[in-house]
Amino acid sequence: MQFIPTQRTRKKQHSLPADPKSLERQVRQILADKISGNQIGIWLLLPEHLRLGTWDLLCSWTALPPQRVEPRLALHLVNEAAMCLCALGKLRRASHHFGGSLLALDPHRMLSYSQRQMRRHRFSSQEKPAKMAQTFFLLDCHTGQPLCFTLSSAAQSVSQATPELLRLAAQILGVAPGGKDKPLILADKEHYAQELFTKVHQDQWFNLLCAEPAFPQSVGRWRKVPPSAFTEHWPGYATSVQPYHFTLQPKPTYYEYVQRSGGRLEDIHYQGFLSTARLAEIPALTSLNSTRPWAGTAPALLT
Repeated sequence: MQFIPTQRTRKKQHSLPADPKSLERQVRQILADKISGNQIGIWLLLPEHLRLGTWDLLCSWTALPPQRVEPRLALHLVNEAAMCLCALGKLRRASHHFGGSLLALDPHRMLSYSQRQMRRHRFSSQEKPAKMAQTFFLLDCHTGQPLCFTLSSAAQSVSQATPELLRLAAQILGVAPGGKDKPLILADKEHYAQELFTKVHQDQWFNLLCAEPAFPQSVGRWRKVPPSAFTEHWPGYATSVQPYHFTLQPKPTYYEYVQRSGGRLEDIHYQGFLSTARLAEIPALTSLNSTRPWAGTAPALLT
């Protein structure tokens, strides 16, 4: 029998049978259940796929018979293609709906009542994990308009979903790799991941500035920065820029912005931000802090 791994929660995986007989049994069960969940759209598109010959093309591309799971997974990719979204984004850019120089990543998770087996999410250790549908938005910070967005399976993390979102944004904005004036992407602590920073650095489409989680080892590292390395911009606020690399990746070197706040010694606290490029400290950090209210605006923009 053939098995494929499925992600139930962040840490729990479960293997499901994917051989032809098991797939046929699952399809018959879906028909018996009268087709529910997010599979309805695919079933409605089946006649059109048969008319266009999409299924035959996918079977030829995978070089596998239609009873196997690979052509079926490829069909999901076809249905989730973002060609229409890209064309719409280019039209909105031409209409000056957004500038595209300062952008913000904004993932949203909404409760799902699907009967499918899905990875469960929770926002704190006190909450019970629940099924959620994931959407990933990229917003223009100056206008508050969404540049683009993608839908994702519940199993995908932000570090897996964000590269596709940025690729789509690069097509909409017409960004060339290694350009001089790269748009700046702002992100919250959830996006602090080696995989994401590596991908952004390799693609060279954007600069990324991300808030760092205040892990104990991180706070200890920030406290060790000598006072002489800080530049005080106004009373109670100083910043320092330090070279940084991930533990398992000595190169490339990134830039860690250490923010020190508080006037009295007992009130001092630190916050770190990681960037792929050397940026002007005050404009970069104030942009990140002032655009924090972007969270929660994306659903309203679609109404």
